[in-house]
Amino acid sequence: MSWVQHKSQYQKLAWAVDPSVVLTTKDSWFWKVLAAVYSAVTFQFSTGYHSFLRNYATTLGPVQAYPAYWPRLDGPLLIHEATHTRDARWCGFGIHPWVGLPVYALLYLLFVLPLGFAVARWRFEIRAEKKAYVWALNHGYSESWVRSRAKSFGQKVCGADYGWSWLFGGVQGFINAGEAAIREVARGGR
Repeated sequence: MSWVQHKSQYQKLAWAVDPSVVLTTKDSWFWKVLAAVYSAVTFQFSTGYHSFLRNYATTLGPVQAYPAYWPRLDGPLLIHEATHTRDARWCGFGIHPWVGLPVYALLYLLFVLPLGFAVARWRFEIRAEKKAYVWALNHGYSESWVRSRAKSFGQKVCGADYGWSWLFGGVQGFINAGEAAIREVARGGR
């Protein structure tokens, strides 16, 4: 069984964050080319290609791509990825994520440097994660889940998988976002 069989249900959850989200699988040639570029840019020549196609969700403007073989998509992941779509829309002055994608991509991929100093990428990921943490806490996930996720995802973003986005205490930023989400929900935030 694949998440694709419940696509409309997942689509509705993502639309709660941004109504332009389109869900798709990573089966087409486009995603395979992107996987090859990813493996070269992150210097993960032996593992990056397959990891990109099998282990990660990827968002480009309104398009969220997931491996087709995943049995389900979880709410925090959908919220995280939809927040990237909303950020792309913001970069396009609220018009549409496709309009903002060039600016978003420039900030995400190139500003300041892609290896070790990509503070914009780091900030976009923290922002998306905090939204996911708040959603998760409001939907029955535990504080310990948030804390564990914050540390493990922060390590990924600050490691090779995300091009070493921020090396100087970067994981702590995710831990802080998790704690901020916990405090926010405890005060009744949604």
